[in-house]
Amino acid sequence: HAQGGQPKKFGELFYDTIDKIIVPADTEVQPIAVNTLLSSTSVLRVFPAKNSAGINQLRNNPFVRKFLKDVCVDEKWGPEMRNNSTKKMDHFCKTNKRFLGGGGKINNVKEILLGLYPNEHMPSDHPPVAATVFINAKKATSKRGNS
Repeated sequence: HAQGGQPKKFGELFYDTIDKIIVPADTEVQPIAVNTLLSSTSVLRVFPAKNSAGINQLRNNPFVRKFLKDVCVDEKWGPEMRNNSTKKMDHFCKTNKRFLGGGGKINNVKEILLGLYPNEHMPSDHPPVAATVFINAKKATSKRGNS
């Protein structure tokens, strides 16, 4: 969004997973995909897979990402995405297909952005991470003999 007390963050797209679980290098760990923890009754939802190509275009294409930032800042988007208009961005995506190569068809920017955290399914912008950490268990190390 483009409001609040952190103007350097206005219009920035925070999508990359920055939260990690850190353990000593020799600790045995089994990563857990968060979506495997979710039941049909869980309130938490991960980012919709059907919008992966679209968010990747918004995130990785510098020209498209800059236009998204400009629209967000110029229109002073607020923290409630449902109240922000994406008409300019949708029009841009429909009329500038040459910038959206590699399967980057974007039809509805608002739908994509509504899938990002925070939203009604996750009130924090820090997505969950999960792992099983085996206390006092060390990774097996391979020993190579000299030939």
